[in-house]
Amino acid sequence: MVQLHSPAIVWLSTAVAMLAAGCSGAGPSTGHTGLNQSTQTSTAPLVNTAPLVNSGTLQGRWMITAFNGKPPQKIDSQSRSASISFLGATYSANSGCNALSGVGALRGTRFYTMSGPQTQIGCMGELLKQEALLEALLRAAPEIVMNDRGEMTMTGAGHEIRLKNDPGAATAAASPVSAPNLAGARFEIQSVDGTLVGAPGSSVRPSLSFTPTDWRARSVCTTVTGTWKLQGATMLTSNVALAKRGCESSTETIDQALREVFVSNPTLATGPNGEIVLAGEGRWISAIRIDDKRES
Repeated sequence: MVQLHSPAIVWLSTAVAMLAAGCSGAGPSTGHTGLNQSTQTSTAPLVNTAPLVNSGTLQGRWMITAFNGKPPQKIDSQSRSASISFLGATYSANSGCNALSGVGALRGTRFYTMSGPQTQIGCMGELLKQEALLEALLRAAPEIVMNDRGEMTMTGAGHEIRLKNDPGAATAAASPVSAPNLAGARFEIQSVDGTLVGAPGSSVRPSLSFTPTDWRARSVCTTVTGTWKLQGATMLTSNVALAKRGCESSTETIDQALREVFVSNPTLATGPNGEIVLAGEGRWISAIRIDDKRES
């Protein structure tokens, strides 16, 4: 049985721990061997009326000027200031004490993330609070509001940070958000909506696989299937269907998220070690690429 566990910032041995609105027409459901119930999903157009965030404007370094309205604290005058840097489909951040990074997908006004490595400096007092706030906010796919004065607000998980663009920061040219060779690839789903899935050491984990034309997302008792093609960083999907197998495990949260992500024509972000983030309208999944021997 797949269970949801509390969010945690982890980085797996593959350097992983942790995407555009559109509509997708549902077509006829294909047969599923061994499935005792099959339902076809119908897809209505998804309309995002909020002002979109320009991905090019987001790139670069942003200095954090306030955590929940309070000025940021530092260890000492020599330590790095609290900041977040965006480069292509990756981000790096510093809370004023520890540094963290990961993969992220900008969709509409939200930044959907998969957490990555973090340094292990011992933080205390206000610095510890800042670090916990920043981690929680980034895991919650924060809402972004920007203005023409180079200022930005990010809100999520009940927190808010304010940032100011650092135009003088030296940053490398952002790599275009592009897909790995998905055809023939298989992935192990690590998190759903920012929450880790699967019990530690469990041999059963949700998985995702691709052929040149089709995809399959599988949890313990449900399989979601469809067809796909890429248009830039957007995965255009069709013929999305959900089928349930005869078992007693309840994974409704995961099953619903998988379906909702794919019917929304998700935005795709890819990391340097085969990790991916797929973000729909308010739902997202993150996964790491696996080899043939680990396929479930």
